[in-house]
Amino acid sequence: MTTPVRFAVQRSDRTRWKTVLVEATEAGAIAVFHDMVRVNRRGYFRVVRLSPRGEDPNSAEFDWRLLMLYDPKKATVLDANGNDIGAVPAAPSGSRGSGTAALRAAGAATKSPPRTGERVRAPLQLYLSTIVIGTVIAAGLYLAFGRQYLLSMVTEFTR
Repeated sequence: MTTPVRFAVQRSDRTRWKTVLVEATEAGAIAVFHDMVRVNRRGYFRVVRLSPRGEDPNSAEFDWRLLMLYDPKKATVLDANGNDIGAVPAAPSGSRGSGTAALRAAGAATKSPPRTGERVRAPLQLYLSTIVIGTVIAAGLYLAFGRQYLLSMVTEFTR
C-alpha cells in the first residue's frame, strides 16, 4: 500500500510557518500559492510536499520537501534549489480569483498594508487650547475669589 502524498501551502508568521491549506494535488497547491502571493505581496509563502513517515497514511509525522518559496524582498518565486522561477503574474484587473474567498476563510492575511504617504496630523492645537483655557479659568477664579475659595472648591470636588 502506498501512502498518499499531500501538498501544503504555508505562510510565515515571523517566527514559524503556519499551514494555510493542504491540497491533494500539486497543481491545486501551486494555484492557491499564486493566489496568496497576489493577495499579499509582502508575506513569505511556500509550497511543501508532505510524505507521511512510515507505512501509516494517518501518521501525524511527515517528511517534507520544499517545492516553491515566495520572497517578497526579491518579489520573485524560488524553487527548492534557490533558482528564480519568475515573478508571480499580476491578478487580472476587475476580477477576483476563484481561490480568494477560500484563502480568506483559511486565514490568509487580508489586511492592506499601512500607507506610508499619508500623514495624520496630531490635534496639538486642541490640546494646547484646552490647557490654556483651563489655566485662564483657574487664574480668573483665583483672582476673583481668592485662594481660600479655590482650595475649598478643590477639596469639595475631590471628596
